[in-house]
Amino acid sequence: MTDAQVDDMAAKVERHGLKLFQICADHPLHSICLSDLRPGQQMDHPNFRHDFNALIRSMQIASRLGVSAVLAYGLSWPGEWNPRHRTWSKSPTWAMRWATQGGIISESELDGLVDIVSVLVDQAEKHGVDLVLSMRPFHFLSTTTNFRRLADRVGSARLRAMWSPADCVLSAEPAVADTGFQRIESCLHGLHLKDVQVPHGPSGNYQWCPLGEGQVDYPALVPRLIQHDRTIYLAVATHFRPTGGTDVDAMQMNVDHLVRLITDSGR
Repeated sequence: MTDAQVDDMAAKVERHGLKLFQICADHPLHSICLSDLRPGQQMDHPNFRHDFNALIRSMQIASRLGVSAVLAYGLSWPGEWNPRHRTWSKSPTWAMRWATQGGIISESELDGLVDIVSVLVDQAEKHGVDLVLSMRPFHFLSTTTNFRRLADRVGSARLRAMWSPADCVLSAEPAVADTGFQRIESCLHGLHLKDVQVPHGPSGNYQWCPLGEGQVDYPALVPRLIQHDRTIYLAVATHFRPTGGTDVDAMQMNVDHLVRLITDSGR
């Protein structure tokens, strides 16, 4: 996007009475396996170079518009995005991640993540924005434990989390709404809100469902969010579709459920 197109986008958003809470272009680092990147030579990888440039441009746009954050992802476990594995439940690392409650990151893998994220955090500091990393089960940052390990090593207040409690449930992380929240609270930028039921985790058997009807303990989590001492952005997702309904119906159902959860918490 040119600067003129950026300004036009911002004007359209403002005309609708809305505000941008983060910028994300091309889902940077979403579909790249860490094991495919050589230490110190990441820019030789064409997909990484593309995503890096998109992320820097996102930072420029965010800085221009006064938006506080840009979004990226936590890189994928080895073997992901193989053409044979077209669903999450067929992910080659699913069984390992479930058995270990999120996956075991080796020291060398953690070093690689720290090297990459530290460079991005330096760029975020230069542009005056936060770097927000979102969670997916097939990414290294699949749990609050894994995110905390990375955040503690990077040691920058510019590194924030777009937390997805449902994806933590899909990674078998225990006590997501309690211990998980306490672990990630100081790093929160926002939450990716959806809900899930996991009838049989080891086999990757799961179903998306309406907010508050799955295994994420949102009734316990929402009051903790209300008491949090800084702004948290709630990004409502759907993933499920009600019987005979549409994606719009699913979104409206999740928004209604979220409002009810907030109201029941006394706000």
